[in-house]
Amino acid sequence: MSNPPVMRPKALIVALAVLVIAAMGAMPAPAGTLPEAEPFTSDNVTHIGTLSEATAAISMQFSSDTPHVYVSTLKGLHIYDIAEPKAPQRVGFLPLPHYQNEDMSLGERKGQKFVIIASNAAAASARGYVTASNRYIIVIDVTDPANPTEIAGMQTETRTHTVSCLTKTCEYAYSDGRTQGLISIIDLRNPAKPKMAGTYESVVPQGHDQDVDEAGIVWHVGGQGAVALDVSKPTKPVPLASTDGRGVGSGDREKSPYNNFILHNSARPNARGFKTDSAPSLANGNVLLATEEDTTVGKCGPEFGSFSTWHIPYVDAAQYRKDNPKLEHGGGRIAPLDLWYPEDAAVGHACSAHYFDYNEKGFVAQGWYELGTRILDVRDPKNIKQVGFFFNNAMETWAAYWVPERNPKGKVTGRSSNIVYTADLARGVDILEVELPTGKKPKNTRSLSAPEIPAWLRANRQEVSMPSREWGFACRTPIL
Repeated sequence: MSNPPVMRPKALIVALAVLVIAAMGAMPAPAGTLPEAEPFTSDNVTHIGTLSEATAAISMQFSSDTPHVYVSTLKGLHIYDIAEPKAPQRVGFLPLPHYQNEDMSLGERKGQKFVIIASNAAAASARGYVTASNRYIIVIDVTDPANPTEIAGMQTETRTHTVSCLTKTCEYAYSDGRTQGLISIIDLRNPAKPKMAGTYESVVPQGHDQDVDEAGIVWHVGGQGAVALDVSKPTKPVPLASTDGRGVGSGDREKSPYNNFILHNSARPNARGFKTDSAPSLANGNVLLATEEDTTVGKCGPEFGSFSTWHIPYVDAAQYRKDNPKLEHGGGRIAPLDLWYPEDAAVGHACSAHYFDYNEKGFVAQGWYELGTRILDVRDPKNIKQVGFFFNNAMETWAAYWVPERNPKGKVTGRSSNIVYTADLARGVDILEVELPTGKKPKNTRSLSAPEIPAWLRANRQEVSMPSREWGFACRTPIL
């Protein structure tokens, strides 16, 4: 349904209670007598400050033509003016208890902007969009950053752990595709009246997210690897390439080091410069960057997710049909190049890699739950190096984003600044300034090792997550 009836106050209270129970059912133990550590940072990373009012931050998106960032938290939507990116000023807030909108989507059209809040368990709003479903979206108009307004709610046919716009203008969006491998295709041509436009069975069942490259190709990633989709006809996507058997999650780290659980999110830099069957390089647009999330081991250690690079030999529907006529997962030719994961620097159970962002200079800012933010040099995709880090003993970083560079009129230039914003469940939004290596030859760049958190601080760690049957965790943070 596109416009559900307004719920009565009792129903709203019940839904809010569901959210509070889900989020607070196992609150962190009170802080001990030992203090939270000052962050561990490499010499080239400076901590500018923290937007603590955005505690329970999960995801964010940046406006392309005005200096604003939209931050989705479990408490609601925060909007900041970032004309001075080192000193954001909050200009708008919409209370919206929900769980969990892991990958925020932003649609931008002439005269209108809107974001999609995706429900993974429950959502409740003052307007009456209330659900305890994992198949639901809420659309919020953010055209006026000081007055974000809910304009629609809609039930989908399959799960909405993530919902991703296919284009900047977001006429259509896809859900994650985990439910029976089916992606919900959502028609948002009228964002005030969204509707289902069908479902699609992906080559990658147990899907997690959709990432769109600059060539307009959608990369669907999940438990069985990654597949590239031509979405020029949004209701009839066409597979163009996929990962080989090493992208298939097996639950066995030794058997499947590149994907023990799920490929979580991805990016293909310089996609417009793609050259078929060329040597792997960022310049050739044939390298897929991917996070592997792994929350299955129940503790931090050598198996806490990874970051990997993959070589894409082609993106061609006809060739793919020849290579994989039955469209089976693991039947493609996209092959791994390198794998990287951090030092065992923490003690806990939520240490996995999560969302990252790519800087066009060849560097990644990677969120790593309790291991913070890691800056990775991927200029040589066969030799990933850590060149910066930021973490302490009490954080849960869900994502890291390079703040886009803007021209004097506030429009993004297509380049990244040297400022990183994190979305941290425990802390809010950390603002980091990063000095990137200046050497043009990546082989001359030194790889850094982060220190291990001292035992006396590890003993005082405050867990901010708890186990979940589906994803291995659920958030422990107060909603109200």
